[in-house]
Amino acid sequence: KAESTPASALAPAPAAAVDIGQTRGSPPGRCSVSRCRDSETSIQGGCGTRRLLQLSIRMITYWPLTATTKRAHADMKRLILLRHGQSTWNLENRFTGWHDVDLSDQGRLEATRAGELMQTAGIAPQMVFTSVLTRAIRTAFMSLDVLDRLWVPMLKDWRLNERHYGALTGLNKSETAAEYGDEQVHVWRRSFATPPPPLDTDDARHPRHDPRYADLDPAQLPGTESLKDTLARVMPFHASDIVPALERYDSVLIAAHGNSLRALVKHLEGLSDEAITGVEIATGDPLVYELNAALSVRSKTS
Repeated sequence: KAESTPASALAPAPAAAVDIGQTRGSPPGRCSVSRCRDSETSIQGGCGTRRLLQLSIRMITYWPLTATTKRAHADMKRLILLRHGQSTWNLENRFTGWHDVDLSDQGRLEATRAGELMQTAGIAPQMVFTSVLTRAIRTAFMSLDVLDRLWVPMLKDWRLNERHYGALTGLNKSETAAEYGDEQVHVWRRSFATPPPPLDTDDARHPRHDPRYADLDPAQLPGTESLKDTLARVMPFHASDIVPALERYDSVLIAAHGNSLRALVKHLEGLSDEAITGVEIATGDPLVYELNAALSVRSKTS
């Protein structure tokens, strides 16, 4: 497939380098043209010039990457950020955070559509990262299914979870704004460093009571988070796992959440604390960064 050997990196072999009596995989002295019944006469002229021309055409061979094209190939990396499709609590306009809900019907369509968009763009992820929340995991699987790449390595990690909305978890956003005021809710939702009110550790919604985090130090599990707090857990994971994956693979997909992805966008684009508060990432819309060998951004498309 083109994924393993891009067509742009291949060059036709010079004619002098090809023995027209043999192609790769055919025994010496045998004609590679299947319609020629007499291999000896085809090589010695019995098939005539027309046969030799056919043979030469069929024997165009592509040689391995040159040092120059290898460097060009290695210099181009793709990092695809994909926010999960619409969840059932997105549909109900609830603060979701670390609460585990599935995709809505619309979200499943968005996840499939994300795979179709990547397929059209010729994107074939070689490694996938996602959170430990169902809506992100299912989005990753559904998009990969379209690409016929369910087999690629996938790593799930809690540090790619959505930001924790604390005591707001499960509340309707409109009702919360009516109770606390639009301005206060806007600060909780969009400020860089102001978290919502925290959950008590004995609250059933606290991640300490979720078995998927049973192996973690309870001190690592937040009762609430701001975007700043989310950035503080995402960036060590970026350094320890995402960067090595980008050094090994040419195309890496991260299927995660609005705020964990905004943390990555802030880092990749060098955005200020103020600028990142205005960034929105749409559900099910792949955001494609082309990176150079130093993993700096060369271009961004969506």
